[in-house]
Amino acid sequence: MFRIVHFSDTPKERSKSELRSDMSETDFQLVCSIIDREKEFLNSVSQDIWKNPELAYEEFHAHDVLTDVLSSNGFLVEKHYLLPTAFKAEYSSKTGIMSVHILDKINGM
Repeated sequence: MFRIVHFSDTPKERSKSELRSDMSETDFQLVCSIIDREKEFLNSVSQDIWKNPELAYEEFHAHDVLTDVLSSNGFLVEKHYLLPTAFKAEYSSKTGIMSVHILDKINGM
């Protein structure tokens, strides 16, 4: 199970080293290689959100972009999770269980 939980506000930012300490070196390298492979697509998603700035708790465009991307990539997405601009996304793998939780502030302004 791969799980991403996204909220509009971040109670505590985590550093890259803190995130890295939660996974093995092999898993970390795998994630990095996938990000490198998909960097053009990920950048296009980022640019779409960046070009449509939204105020706090009004990130409806960003919400729709991110949930559409995740849905189209096999995630089970629960839109408007606890907040109108938050979502919960889960991905199940046949090969094992992996859990990732992301808290992120995505305000454009």
